[in-house]
Amino acid sequence: MSRFALLALSLVAAWPVRAADDLPPNKQYQAFVVQQAAELRKNDKPPETLDAWKAQEAELRKNLFAAWGGEACFPAKPCPLDPQQHGDPLKRDGYTVEKLTIQTRPGVRMTANLYVPDAARQKKAPAILQVHGHWKGAKQDPVVQSRCIGAAKLGFVVLCVDAFGAGERGVGTALGEYHGDMTAATLLPLGTPLSGLQVYENMRAVDYLLTRPEVDGDNIGITGASGGGNQTMYAGAWDKRFKCVVPVCSVGTYQAYLQTACCMCEVVPGALKFTEEWAVLGLVAPRALMVMNATKDGVQFSVGESRKSVAGAYTVFNLHRRPGNLRHEIFEGPHDYSKAMREAMYGWMTLHLKSEGTGDPIPEPKFATEKPEDLRCYPGDTRPKDFMTIPKYAAEEAKRLTATRRSWPTAEALGVALGGTAKPSQGRVKSDVSGGTRTLTFSPEDGITLAATVETESAGGPLVVLLNLEGSEVARKSDSYALLKKSGARVATLDLRGTGKLANANERVGRAPDHNSAQWGLWEGRPLLGQWVVDVSRLLDSLALGDRTEAGVVVVGEGPAGLVALCAAATDKRITKVAAVNALTNFVTDAPYTNQRLGTLAPGILRDVGDVWHLAALCAPRRVVIAGGVLPDGATATGDQVAKSYVLAHRAFAPTGNEKDFVITTPANVLKELGLVAADAKDQPIFEPGAKLATLSEEGAGGEGPAWDPKLGVFTSGSKGIHQLTPAGEKKVFREKAGTNGLLFDRDGHLVCCEPEFKSVSRITPDGKRTVLTDNFGGKKYNTPNDLTIESKNRIYFSDPRYGPRDGMEQLDADGKTIEGVYRIDPDGKVHRVIGREVERANGVLVSADDKYLFVADNNNDTGGARKLWRFDLKADGTVEPKSQKLLHDWGKGRGPDGLKQDAKGRLYVAGGLNKPNPPAEPATDVKGGIYVIDPESGKLLAFVGVPTDEVTNCAFGGDDLKTLYVTGGGTLYSIRTTTPGRVVWPVKK
Repeated sequence: MSRFALLALSLVAAWPVRAADDLPPNKQYQAFVVQQAAELRKNDKPPETLDAWKAQEAELRKNLFAAWGGEACFPAKPCPLDPQQHGDPLKRDGYTVEKLTIQTRPGVRMTANLYVPDAARQKKAPAILQVHGHWKGAKQDPVVQSRCIGAAKLGFVVLCVDAFGAGERGVGTALGEYHGDMTAATLLPLGTPLSGLQVYENMRAVDYLLTRPEVDGDNIGITGASGGGNQTMYAGAWDKRFKCVVPVCSVGTYQAYLQTACCMCEVVPGALKFTEEWAVLGLVAPRALMVMNATKDGVQFSVGESRKSVAGAYTVFNLHRRPGNLRHEIFEGPHDYSKAMREAMYGWMTLHLKSEGTGDPIPEPKFATEKPEDLRCYPGDTRPKDFMTIPKYAAEEAKRLTATRRSWPTAEALGVALGGTAKPSQGRVKSDVSGGTRTLTFSPEDGITLAATVETESAGGPLVVLLNLEGSEVARKSDSYALLKKSGARVATLDLRGTGKLANANERVGRAPDHNSAQWGLWEGRPLLGQWVVDVSRLLDSLALGDRTEAGVVVVGEGPAGLVALCAAATDKRITKVAAVNALTNFVTDAPYTNQRLGTLAPGILRDVGDVWHLAALCAPRRVVIAGGVLPDGATATGDQVAKSYVLAHRAFAPTGNEKDFVITTPANVLKELGLVAADAKDQPIFEPGAKLATLSEEGAGGEGPAWDPKLGVFTSGSKGIHQLTPAGEKKVFREKAGTNGLLFDRDGHLVCCEPEFKSVSRITPDGKRTVLTDNFGGKKYNTPNDLTIESKNRIYFSDPRYGPRDGMEQLDADGKTIEGVYRIDPDGKVHRVIGREVERANGVLVSADDKYLFVADNNNDTGGARKLWRFDLKADGTVEPKSQKLLHDWGKGRGPDGLKQDAKGRLYVAGGLNKPNPPAEPATDVKGGIYVIDPESGKLLAFVGVPTDEVTNCAFGGDDLKTLYVTGGGTLYSIRTTTPGRVVWPVKK
């Protein structure tokens, strides 16, 4: 018995699986998919007869055809090739290189180089299709060129093509772009994965070779390494016109892919449900197949794994009585297409395409590679603007699909797209209650253990499952969670499989944060989206709701989890209400997905079910709330864009008269629309009914920095210094030529001042004594201290921008770039920079009442500068968390935010805008000057009161009831009455 036959007996050998309880949490999901794969392939065995193999082959080809998208991938009638030459051929010693493109699908052009031996113009020569793999230069890369030139000098016509999305066919025009991750992911909703499209394109490459008079059409081979080796295997298996197939550093086992990452171009969705890799190799038989592996390659292409697949393929070659047509060569070294490998390929191709030699290696001729740019069909940026990239193709196909859809989707079709039903676990549910929290440990499937935290204090309230694919800890820190708890709902949060603490470590690739775990699910025909829906359903099972469902079950999904929430509601009628908060608006995109999860993109969901709005429609007649949204490219969707994306969803609610149960709103209102919070104080007027802006002082007195004291009145920074408006209405100058801007009374009743004229921050006592708190940082003078805020530990935060001339600025970063950030003065006098280049030009600053947040007005009045209000998480030690930076409001091309204050309900009162545009820097005509009242969580604009004089600079609360808002603008001091008292540092509450 041969060594191949012995190995073939071990086809069913599986990867070792550890018990879930014996695994670190972040390894659980991987162990689960490994176990599932072993179960799927446990009955694999080599065929015993040729007839048995032919039956298996027919079934395998049918399954591959379906996995690759069927006729959508392999059209019955190919389009014209329309070959086009680009530039002059490169004439070299013994061969010529042509730069050409062919049309593989309508409007889709493949860039290629054709190497034609001089001798082939006299006598037809065999041809080799060279597919590049993951070399950054693609067909232009010197490593790839080497095998093309070597083969051409040995008498082969060589066609080397750029794979879809790679080389000259990327989203951009520069070489080196990766076509995997969320670029190839745009094809998944169509049900036509990149692996299938590449097979078809390589078939079109053969079609082109057959048109060339230099090519012997009966003798065509294919070879490639890495991803190109996968293309070689699949195209060679599928298209019998390839007489010789040589995959390099690409053959292993599908189960080994579950130990690591692979490119999206290599994934065949659901392959493990119907085959292992050995059978795909077997499709090449009885044609010639040489498999090459390297000893220092990754596990998925390792020698050990490849031997398993080659052994299985050997049984098929043996049944065809062609065992000699299969050869497995192993090379010492890393993942590569080395010279020794190339020479082995030359010998094998020579034997089977020329009928010469023994198949042993042939020495490589000497040659010189070209400059990559010289091989390009479209050098530099000369590629046509309408060139069809992967996302553009996906968008066109998606639009065609939606335009030709004739039937309404069903929940059953969605269930199939999500991977079908899962076998329930027999594991017990464990419940532990501590205080007002219940921890529920359950197993949605054997091999997966999840823990949900359920608030039990409000046992009679509705159950709300709050989903976030960043994990339960992130969900419990969200604004939604805090509001839900306050509403009396029973809130359940959990780490869905492969998320949060259960997320596989270091698996981000490019734009895909869940790259590996998502791919593992695809290999088994179970997209993570479907698995997450199973987790939600099993959670509801485990809660044993019984008679406690009268209050309803609500599922709220934040971000990408919004799709999970919609799919869960569409397939589980126990869910009575569902909300998607800032979820993807639609699957159709002509750009790579950004800030989305690969796991939410189920193969064929757009084809078999529909777009995101279809998912919402499937939830009818139950209440569906769409709260905001994001576009596929990661941009926040406007209200109009969200409405447009869901315009047809209303149709599903009309037949039952439930149109009002489909709601499009903002994230700030999602709980109200779900009926979980009442329309309470936040919906009441912010300014007193009938309140008007009153003018208190003019003549340059109200330039900046209002600060209020119950005995002294209102202080402002004005043209003559610090101006004072006493409670009796007397106007006077408290301190001449003070050079101040922002003002604030501290808890001792002392006036703390930002002094841009002196580049300092000082404290002034009621008797006029001035003490400088700081006038430099790191021995360097400040720019111009502008505004300040004081938190509960009496630490002072102040901003330091520079407006006007920018010469002599001393606050610089390590690269010599100016810093206009935020600093903190501790009670002991030490100064720390807390925000540097996270903002462009810090202006107004404010610490929230609970010291949780630091709000920063970023007001860069240069053309194109930021005009944004940011929120940062503030740590207990007085530092900020830069990654927490959240945009609350953007003034766009208008004048940006200036000073700000907060009322007792937390709402922000922000001075900003401009009544008379100031082009070119601030040209907007619709960003008027006044006070913008903004929600501190959502950033929603709650109210606006106009101020007639430019520029509106700052505000402060005061008055006996703290309901008077003082506003400075254009040198004038105004006031207006509010319904809610302001939050002030002074006077201190007793």
